[in-house]
Amino acid sequence: MITLKNLRDEHNHMTQKTLATFLHVDRSVISKWESGKLNPDYEQIERMANLFKKPLGSMVQIFIQAKKRANMPQFEQITIDNMEGVCPNR
Repeated sequence: MITLKNLRDEHNHMTQKTLATFLHVDRSVISKWESGKLNPDYEQIERMANLFKKPLGSMVQIFIQAKKRANMPQFEQITIDNMEGVCPNR
């Protein structure tokens, strides 16, 4: 799965700050896009598609997936110790 961070890394390890400057937004906005807390508007997605040489639809999918990841509940890490009673023969 491709993410905005992957695209930045593939583009000469572009920083959030560099991308933010290119798009005329604050660096924290890029962080929110990458975490799925905020979505860019159409013009920003279009500029990123041109910058990273990706189809517009692919860029939209990156942000849809980021939003889905952000809305997933956080699961407790499963360990043998917290599986007591769940696994019979332990």
